[in-house]
Amino acid sequence: MPLTLLSLHRVGRWFAAAALWAAAASAHAVEELDVKAALVANLLAFTEWPAAAVPTQAKLVLCVGADAPLRAPLATLDGRAVKQWSLRVHVLAHHEPTARCHALVVDDLMLGQRPALKNELRTLPLLSFADTGQATHVPVSIRLDVWNGRVTFAIDLVAARANGITLSSRLLRLAREVHE
Repeated sequence: MPLTLLSLHRVGRWFAAAALWAAAASAHAVEELDVKAALVANLLAFTEWPAAAVPTQAKLVLCVGADAPLRAPLATLDGRAVKQWSLRVHVLAHHEPTARCHALVVDDLMLGQRPALKNELRTLPLLSFADTGQATHVPVSIRLDVWNGRVTFAIDLVAARANGITLSSRLLRLAREVHE
């Protein structure tokens, strides 16, 4: 079937519409990641660490993997004040100990690269986060999600308490779900 000028025009409009949709979807994804990153930083302010793990210096260290989608938006929050500390967003290299982190954003790639991480998530005094669909088979204290078009979070109190982490009751009331 030969292409006419009219059919070429329709194809051109379809490609333009597809390009606009892709740009809008991409912008939505970036905004979602920015909101999730800000949420992670805000949730840290409602957390208490065990006495032996309380940040003793002026830095609260939030670790994230180099390839994690939240890495770039979290990096923009480096230096932000969280309680009495300055937030330090640290890209965790494969060989670095997880014990230097006060909080950790866990994803499937990080779990694959760090076999001991599954056990560390059960034993280290750190607040762990996972984004939608990531690290679904390990205990993570806070899971970020999109629910009814809004960024929300669910809390696993069992996982948090196993790590000695105490989460504020105000935070528990704001969570979409709390698993005890």
